[in-house]
Amino acid sequence: MFFTLFSSDRAKDRRDPAAFLRNTFGIEDVSPHYRLLEVWILEVWILEVWILDVWILEVWIVEVWIVEVWIVEVWIVEVWIVEVWIREVWILEVWILEVWILEVWILEADGVGAAETRAAAILHPPVLSAPRGHGGGDTAAVTRRR
Repeated sequence: MFFTLFSSDRAKDRRDPAAFLRNTFGIEDVSPHYRLLEVWILEVWILEVWILDVWILEVWIVEVWIVEVWIVEVWIVEVWIVEVWIREVWILEVWILEVWILEVWILEADGVGAAETRAAAILHPPVLSAPRGHGGGDTAAVTRRR
């Protein structure tokens, strides 16, 4: 039987399903069997289409799930980035505020120091305000060195 299915003289029968059924299985009235074969092929095709549809649906569900998970992960990442950005901005603002407070404190301290320096300069002029030997400064020390 195997040899008759695949022999070279049956090649033309394989192109015609009715001749294939008649010659291979000895069925003379092939019309009901041929219809059964067509129905079986149709059922297999419907099953394959159904399997394909289910597969497409499962792939779609998986892709939607992946997209939803991706969206959730992106949302989480974006929220995290925003929180980090807010935290960094807050840290930066606190740092700027601390620097500003420090600068104000330095300015106030500098202002007090500058006022004291100015008052000391007015009350106690520098000893070496004039060139040496011209009536100002410590002329006794200049004379001693000579």
